[in-house]
Amino acid sequence: MKTLYTLGATLLASTCLTAQTSLSSNDISDIGDKIQHFNCDTIGVEPGVSGNGVTWDFSTLVPSTDTLNLNFIDPSGTPNAASFANATQAQQEENGALSYFELTSNEYNYWGSTTDDGQGGTVVYSYTDAAKYFSFPLNYGDQSNDNTIAGYNSGGIDFDRTGTITTEYDGFGTLILPTGTFDNVSRIRINEDNDDIAIYFGQTITIKTIITTYQWYQKGTKEPLLTIANINVTASGTNTISKVVKMSPRKSSGVGVNEFKAEVAISIFPNPATNNLFIAGENIQQIELLDVSGKMQNITLKPNVPNAIHTLSPGIYLVRINQNTTIRFVKH
Repeated sequence: MKTLYTLGATLLASTCLTAQTSLSSNDISDIGDKIQHFNCDTIGVEPGVSGNGVTWDFSTLVPSTDTLNLNFIDPSGTPNAASFANATQAQQEENGALSYFELTSNEYNYWGSTTDDGQGGTVVYSYTDAAKYFSFPLNYGDQSNDNTIAGYNSGGIDFDRTGTITTEYDGFGTLILPTGTFDNVSRIRINEDNDDIAIYFGQTITIKTIITTYQWYQKGTKEPLLTIANINVTASGTNTISKVVKMSPRKSSGVGVNEFKAEVAISIFPNPATNNLFIAGENIQQIELLDVSGKMQNITLKPNVPNAIHTLSPGIYLVRINQNTTIRFVKH
């Protein structure tokens, strides 16, 4: 990888502002970790401004019932491990798709992925010159630029990919989500520009993909709290633009009343709530809703989906999980 790495020249001028957090390899998920994200409605969602001391307000995000669950596993046990010899971890999705990364104390590199081709086969995107996502330590104002090379076969056609990736720690401040307010959050901007080229029956096929991703990290969480990705693909003269917004169900320490027990990790949001209530967590077998007097409410609540609560009267309620965990929330 040929990398140009530069430090933000404006750091000295910003010493009077909020002290920024430095990110290290310990802030990235690794083998054994599991993370969950809610896909959100993308209408009107923009990444906002860069800078120090910024407040990004996404309190009105609307999570959907569609979730993304990632398991971080040892890549050596995966079917196409030989194509990703440098990878130290594989991110496994529920649909079987795998993404391969190399995490060291100095770098976080992307070596490719495997996906279902829709016909019972597998498309293997293998990089010979990896995409360097992060260089550590990653400080406010840092920017890195890297060249990438990859290849893959799709529909019997061999494609060669060349591209560039630019990563910049461009923002620091406060992130407001439906799950609460998170302080001392770092925003990382990643721009990927790839050209895929193939020769098919003497004709050149070109696919250009530009992906600009914004991720918000709070040191110690080991996952992005929020991800916004703008995707622009041009193929055969046709341009397609799309957007992905994903939010972690992680709860900030300042939301509602924290009555969690150590054996179960659960998030309830938004809190206060008006129309819908989300109860996010694993191994949730039973959910009961009580008012503050202890009276059971005749309403069905399910985990990891939006629950309609508009019929409830305003007030304070208790959500009891598995008979051993109680969380208080406010209905507006």
